[in-house]
Amino acid sequence: MSNFNPADLVLLKKRPKLGRSIIIFLISMLNHIFKPFFNPFFKHGVISTSTIATLFFSHLVFADGLSAHLDGGVSFSDLGHNQTISVYQDPSIQYQFDNSSEHIQSPFVGLGLAYQWDQLGAFKNHLAFSLGLTAYYLENSLNGVKTPVLLGTALPSLNYHVEEDSWAAMLEPKLINTAYSWQPYALVGLGVSSNQLNNYSEEPTDPNGGAAAMPEPFQNKTTNSFAWEFGLGVQHLFYTAETGQKISFALEYRYMNWGQMYLATYPGEGTRETPHFGTLTSNLLSASLIYEF
Repeated sequence: MSNFNPADLVLLKKRPKLGRSIIIFLISMLNHIFKPFFNPFFKHGVISTSTIATLFFSHLVFADGLSAHLDGGVSFSDLGHNQTISVYQDPSIQYQFDNSSEHIQSPFVGLGLAYQWDQLGAFKNHLAFSLGLTAYYLENSLNGVKTPVLLGTALPSLNYHVEEDSWAAMLEPKLINTAYSWQPYALVGLGVSSNQLNNYSEEPTDPNGGAAAMPEPFQNKTTNSFAWEFGLGVQHLFYTAETGQKISFALEYRYMNWGQMYLATYPGEGTRETPHFGTLTSNLLSASLIYEF
């Protein structure tokens, strides 16, 4: 994948100097941060993150406003599902995973750029369209019960714990009703995510039950996946500078599907089956600060 090349930004030369500097910095940041996300999709280096970002930002010369936004809030996530995996064939040893982690509450953050067209055809005074590129980060803890099954007989169970970290890069079209001071909007988003499960550990459910933890646990694994979202919100302009910059505040709900999550095998496992914790989905409630250049 090619490195960031400032020469790609010739189409941005009409933007103010401060705006160009911010755009160059953010494209460089996207090139380095999101490169692992796009590697599985662009293995031969034909398309780079800098090219994608340049194509995205080159249309700023035709937009009515460029803005940056910082999001933060709380996530209510559902993680994983129940499953049985086979770890040895002879003798037959299986692990039954009973996941109890649903509606987990945790913080999340987002940072992105958007540009906006303030007039849409016959709805010039009522509708605006925004196109944004945003990065999100979320972390959770997954807890459940693992029951070993030897030759068809269930053995004493163990409680397991695993950490989850997710990044997502989302392209977000947004339709805004500008007829009111508090402006309602709807958005959708498509993108890629990077979901990592790590630090698997376990302990006997009953300390006196005779169960023993794995000598070597399941290994960490990162899964790149397709991600999508939709949401509703309302935004309000509360400050306008003499030089034209604006600051708005937004409240928002969104539903996000982050994609699949897996652990890797553990050393010495007799099969290649790994714990699959299903699809990570989140209901997100957030507040945002929007700065328009």
